[in-house]
Amino acid sequence: METDNQKIKCPICNLDDVEFYAIKKGYNFYRSKNCGLIFLWPLPKDINIYNTDYFCGATGGHGYVDYEKNKAPMSKTFRKYLEIMGKYSKERGCLLDIGAATGYFLELASRDNWQGMGIEISEYAAQKARNKGLKVLCGTLGDVDLLNNKFNAITMWDVLEHLSDPNGDIAIIAGALKRGSILAINTPDSDSAWARIFGQHWHLLIPPEHLFLFGIKSLEILLNKNNFEILEIKKIGKSFTLAYFFSVLYNWQNIALWKKLSHICSGGFFSKIAIPINLRDNIFIIAKKI
Repeated sequence: METDNQKIKCPICNLDDVEFYAIKKGYNFYRSKNCGLIFLWPLPKDINIYNTDYFCGATGGHGYVDYEKNKAPMSKTFRKYLEIMGKYSKERGCLLDIGAATGYFLELASRDNWQGMGIEISEYAAQKARNKGLKVLCGTLGDVDLLNNKFNAITMWDVLEHLSDPNGDIAIIAGALKRGSILAINTPDSDSAWARIFGQHWHLLIPPEHLFLFGIKSLEILLNKNNFEILEIKKIGKSFTLAYFFSVLYNWQNIALWKKLSHICSGGFFSKIAIPINLRDNIFIIAKKI
């Protein structure tokens, strides 16, 4: 397996013992035989999908029919995240939410006595958050100087899989956290039974939105080499609106009926129905900066 006379290496364990895994929408996924990481290679040079349509419409095949409505059923899950974070954080100090979107989680965190701010790549979503009175900067971790800020907690909810440089970004995060402070992550679990059963047909293999899909071993390598100690690993379920549920099915299976049902459920009575789902193919981790 060679391209341009160079063997493909796993970006996390840095070994070239990798195998071709799947091709989706013209993008190639590979899998590390050592750490289990599934990764897109080569990485797209310009990923321009986090626009208005990503948060309101999803007509381009990515994102949410209506982010605010679709995230509302997640309030119980977010409160569970905050409850677990509270066990390991010595104080409710400064919190940074990476991939803050329109600030839904930040609002809940402020009610839990955190002093929150966020970073969001989408100007549309960041402005929505600022309209709520929240401090959300637009850009990436590489765009914003965080080294002078020492946070008590940093959160990444379904964000790590989107980052084009997880090694560099986790290093920046380590520098922005106080020693003993926590990093909380939720991300798809490539080692899960659901992922293994469906293999290349796993619904979370969605390029160019998801670039890296981690399992426990690859996360341990990534975090340990950046001075983090994992404190807790859990599988926590989520809840989704029917519109979002059918939208995911449509993007996964490309069946027109799912798209029609997603549209029907985006308004009226059906828009208020949420369904709890736990396929156990997402992993929640609390890690401490050491």
